[in-house]
Amino acid sequence: MGFGGGGSGSFVLPNHDHTNVLADGGNLEELVSLIDGVTFKAWVDSKTGAVPVLWELIEDYEAGSAEASHTFTFTALDMDDHSELVLIMDISPTVILNLQCQVNGHVAANYQDIGVSTAQGGLNTVIDNTNQTAATLISSATLGAGNRSAFCETHFGLTKAGTGDNILFSSKSMGLLTIQEVTGHSLDSAKTEISSIKILTSTSTWQTGTRMTLYKVKRA
Repeated sequence: MGFGGGGSGSFVLPNHDHTNVLADGGNLEELVSLIDGVTFKAWVDSKTGAVPVLWELIEDYEAGSAEASHTFTFTALDMDDHSELVLIMDISPTVILNLQCQVNGHVAANYQDIGVSTAQGGLNTVIDNTNQTAATLISSATLGAGNRSAFCETHFGLTKAGTGDNILFSSKSMGLLTIQEVTGHSLDSAKTEISSIKILTSTSTWQTGTRMTLYKVKRA
């Protein structure tokens, strides 16, 4: 029995038959190759119909007590098969402090920060830190008095084009009293892989219940 595929606009199925032949309609990517200009194949496997798992959890950390640091250690990634690492944090420190980061156990003064902090009312403060022993993901301006909670998303990558590999990462954080920071960070020391990320405080600790979740993202 044959009938029209139906649909409208860019999502139109071809006419097809109901028969006893399995998968008579062909591969999904052939039936629906584009949806409003976006290739459907990028989201659904044409043979199995499964959604590709691109994000993989490395670790979900929750502070069971007040702590000053946590290190995510994992099998080294050369970033050939992965595009980035993504760290999501919900942090509440016990005092005014900077939240910092070290990669691959590197503690020499090779970290650089550049960015801007925007307070309520539109006041901008430039962030420009050079040759630090740790990158500052969230400054004390955001984790300051009366504002000691923040949500932060950080993306880690490895530059592979050109000569020499270097670790770059970017952060965007939002404080409780609508202070926002956007910063870029670099480790000015050649690295060919990423194997650990340490989050630490400049002083004191973060509170019980602070959450940090690290993912790795495949290229395809």
